[in-house]
Amino acid sequence: MSAYSLLYKNIDEVKIKGVTKTNLPKLKTLGIETVYNLFYHFPRAYENRDNYKKINEVLDEEFVILKGTVVNIANRFSKRGMVMVSAVLSDGTGMMELLWFNNRYVKNNVKVGNEIMVYGKVKKGMKLQIINPEYKKIDEKYFDPKKENQILPIYPSTESLRQISIRKIIEAALNSYGYLLYENMPNEFLKKEKIIGRKEAMLNIHFPENETKKEEAQKRFIK
Repeated sequence: MSAYSLLYKNIDEVKIKGVTKTNLPKLKTLGIETVYNLFYHFPRAYENRDNYKKINEVLDEEFVILKGTVVNIANRFSKRGMVMVSAVLSDGTGMMELLWFNNRYVKNNVKVGNEIMVYGKVKKGMKLQIINPEYKKIDEKYFDPKKENQILPIYPSTESLRQISIRKIIEAALNSYGYLLYENMPNEFLKKEKIIGRKEAMLNIHFPENETKKEEAQKRFIK
């Protein structure tokens, strides 16, 4: 069996970080059964996260990145008994409540005094809230502010399969099997039409380096 045939193996027959027995049926609902299907499950849209804001500048229903210090964190319980982690983020201009549902890991990982960066959708009611935000601790060694200003893919999905899960699975698949994306167009044609290579295009349609790279990748696969 050639290595190339791995592209057409069922995803439950190869090792891809993030693919579990729980999310395997959800992926199949989206028509994702092979590594090839994963690669060609293209984003339906993108979010540009080069959008740092101060808390006193945020708008209702806006997706934003905030940086600040955790000044309070505690468990709360909903009327139905669901466990919520509630944190308060301060950046000197205001306060933002962060709510995570059924995520005990946050309570163990985030402490009062931690500086964090969060991303999510603002809700304005009695107070400012972001529900189930993505977050990173700024003091962690791997934190790189430049990498947070990124264009993130938004995939066709189901309600029970989060965007961050699909991103991580596709990223893991590209890291493990991206080398199998051999060029399938003649070099002369690529040069004439100013089209980038298959592997470069695949990487940039999922995780664009910038707007130019995104457009070049879309030209190869979509336009």
